[in-house]
Formats: sequence, C-alpha cells, structure tokens
Amino acid sequence: MNGRTSVRSAHDALKRLIGKPFTSDNRRGVGYFGKGVHVRARSAWIAVIVLAAAGLALAVSGSAALSRTGDPASPTAADGPVPVSADTGSLASPTVRDAIRLDPAAREKLASESVDALTSEERAAYDRFVAQTTRVVRDHREDLITTAESVCDALRTGDIQRLEDLWAPDEGDARTRARAFADTYPRLIESRLQPTITVCVAGDATAYFAFAVVRWADAGITSEHTIIVPLRFIGGRWRLTSIGLQTSGLVQAHSLHLN
Repeated sequence: MNGRTSVRSAHDALKRLIGKPFTSDNRRGVGYFGKGVHVRARSAWIAVIVLAAAGLALAVSGSAALSRTGDPASPTAADGPVPVSADTGSLASPTVRDAIRLDPAAREKLASESVDALTSEERAAYDRFVAQTTRVVRDHREDLITTAESVCDALRTGDIQRLEDLWAPDEGDARTRARAFADTYPRLIESRLQPTITVCVAGDATAYFAFAVVRWADAGITSEHTIIVPLRFIGGRWRLTSIGLQTSGLVQAHSLHLN
C-alpha cells in the first residue's frame, strides 16, 4: 500500500488481504474469511484481524514489543497516508472534537485521493498535523504504553471498571461502551504491544491506534491475533475511544514507528 491507495470499505480491504470474501452472521456472532477461518463479531468492534493480515490492513509493520528500557526513539512518520475508510461500518462518525485535528479540506482530499493530490495549503496543514501528532506520541510515549498495557490487562482480567475509568469522557455512557468493548474478545491469555502507532482521523476526532498481539482460548482452541487498542489524547491523558475500523469515514493519516 502507498499514498495512492484509494478508499475502500473495510470488507473490501480484508478481501484483498485474505483473498476470500468476508461475510458476517450476526445471529451467531461470527464473521468469516472463507471456509474455516473466522473471527468474532460480538459487537460493532470487529477490529480483530488474524495476525497475518492485521498489520497489512493499515499498512504498518513491526514485530518487537515496545521497550521501556533505554532512551525512547523519536517516532518517524511513514510516507504518506493510507485511507482505511469503513463507510459501511455500524459506528456513526463521531461528533467529538479534538484539540489536534486535521484540516477538513485536507481530510476530505485524503479520503478520496492521496497526499500527492493536496494543494500547497492542504499539504501544509497535513504536515502540521503530522508534526503535532508525532510530538504528542513522542512526548507522552511512556504514558501511551502504560495505558495500552492497562487496557490489555483489563481485557485479560475482565476488569470493566478499569476500562470505564480509561474511557474518553466526551463519548457518552462509559460503562456501556466499556462493557461492549470488553465483550468484543474472548478473555485474553497474554498480550504484547507492537512498536507502531497509526494515527487516524474521523471528522474532527483524532485517534491513535496501538496494536497488540494477543492469545486467547475460544471454544477450546487457543489462537493468536492482532487487536487494535484505540486511543485519543484528551487533556494531557490517553483515553480509550469508540472510534475503530467500523467508524464511518475513518482515514489513516500516518504511522509512527517506535523502535
């Protein structure tokens, strides 16, 4: 994938990665990638992707866990945005407004074309957004790691209260959202964060997707997956958000590699 990738639905993107059509059966709570390969779809949070496909879905990479030792490396932006629109998703486009947000004209252009199509003014706005979000991740890297690890730990222990406490305060009923988020996955056995953060925009909201490779046991089968830990930066703190791959109009702005 590169900056010239056109916007397609999440279903189409997954079809390209797996090579088989994706369908869902809401009555059974299961989504299928062809025969015999499935992921849970307990709620609108169908952001679980088999490990081989997850990193590619957002054109990001990285295999080592984030390290707390040594001096943190400065994040670097990937070359150009890769739209990851999920126009048919069941989550409405958010009405929240973040302090750091992408200029609407640049956002709309990225959703339909590429970074190369931006005017000089739009490119300047995009570059400012990349610089601002990169600075946030760099300056608050340790807190980001701690928060993402706390989310994964809550998914392992079933701690709904911890998820609720971490939820973005401007997104409505945190308890309900935390329960829905926890119910997306079987109880985790273990998790390890990956060294990539993908910055996405949806309307005036800015989401930072952390990635974790996790193991869980479901129906007696233990398997490994990559999940997204979706965060927003609000008032100097990292918060869980309901913005995900199923959010309408979601567009990837850039990715940061934290080695």
